[in-house]
Amino acid sequence: MDNENDSNKNITYGSTSYQPKYERPAPSAKGNTGGGKIALLLVVCILFSSLCGGAAGYYMAYLSKSSEGEENPKEILYQAVIRELSVGDDEGDRALGVSGVSSLVADSVVEITTESISTSSFMRQYVTQGAGSGVIITESGLIVTNYHVISGATSITVTLHNGEEYPATVRGYDELNDVAVIAIEKTGLTPAILGNSAELSVGEQIVIIGNPLGELGGSVSTGIISALARDVYVEDTPMTLLQTDAAVNPGNSGGGMFNLYGELVGIVNAKSQGDDIDNIGFAIPIDSLKTVIEQLITYGYVQGRPYMGISMVDIDNAFAAIQYRVGELGVYILKVEEDSNANKAGVKSGDMIKKFNGNAISSSDEITALLTDMKAGDEVTLTLSRSSRLIDVSFVLEELIPKDIVR
Repeated sequence: MDNENDSNKNITYGSTSYQPKYERPAPSAKGNTGGGKIALLLVVCILFSSLCGGAAGYYMAYLSKSSEGEENPKEILYQAVIRELSVGDDEGDRALGVSGVSSLVADSVVEITTESISTSSFMRQYVTQGAGSGVIITESGLIVTNYHVISGATSITVTLHNGEEYPATVRGYDELNDVAVIAIEKTGLTPAILGNSAELSVGEQIVIIGNPLGELGGSVSTGIISALARDVYVEDTPMTLLQTDAAVNPGNSGGGMFNLYGELVGIVNAKSQGDDIDNIGFAIPIDSLKTVIEQLITYGYVQGRPYMGISMVDIDNAFAAIQYRVGELGVYILKVEEDSNANKAGVKSGDMIKKFNGNAISSSDEITALLTDMKAGDEVTLTLSRSSRLIDVSFVLEELIPKDIVR
């Protein structure tokens, strides 16, 4: 796995100053009403997988059930089984080629259009449109896309390969992994088949299908796997991604990366940006998302994620210190949720966090990284600076449950 010396690279959805700069291609901005220009850079590629000639076959890998054990309803994810070769068979003979894959997965790829409300500097509100891609994962209308494609949307519209349009609702999302599941009221769809990203090799050819620029739905690009496990930061969130040299453009986000057997092996969510940078795109490995997708279908969120109930701001320069009226640098607690365990334990707005479970910290990113190794129900101890003295406060981490899921 090629992941050496990459932990300091920062990928963003939009335009940041890191050089070289990587971004999650944003949904292509399609226009607005009421004045103002908003550049939405959301790159959407397509999720998918499907049956390929000569493969050993596929099976129903997942049956979603509610927490009470009842079907919710029967939501089936199709996954590829391990391909077994007979004597004399050649694995290469079973590959479909780019045109074969494109034909096979066309009906599993959709276009996504969103509308959201923005406010100008003059406090005028206007509607901004964005576009991305998605992949059908069940016959009953569930679709996988990137979280950043649908984040903040007041309305979502899905356009199928045959041109039919349907309104969509959000079934669940996971901001940490940049993935969301949306639903349309349509049955008899052609679902993608989830492959195994662990079986990929550097140099292996892949196919990306999506809706670049928000206007070119069903566009196909191809390239190779450039690296298998590239550790990068996407908008300050650490992720381990597949790297490819295939073309990725605004509007491809939420789409998928397929192998030559027509199996979905990744969800494209980031790209390089800059006048002197070409052919550097990234995708989330599908193996890391299978369990996440199942939980989003069943619960609407990923269970067990820890939540402190605290809003933090990094005080990393003198100007910020003056702005927040503090005399030291570090992590400043901006707000404590009223009903949170942190508030009940005595954590207050205005405190500075100096240690997290005994670990000295200087930024909120360090706290986020430490939280990834914890789960809801674990106890945490914060060493706080308050009125020029240090105090320790302990409380139990709660479960992070999004409150805006439409079920």
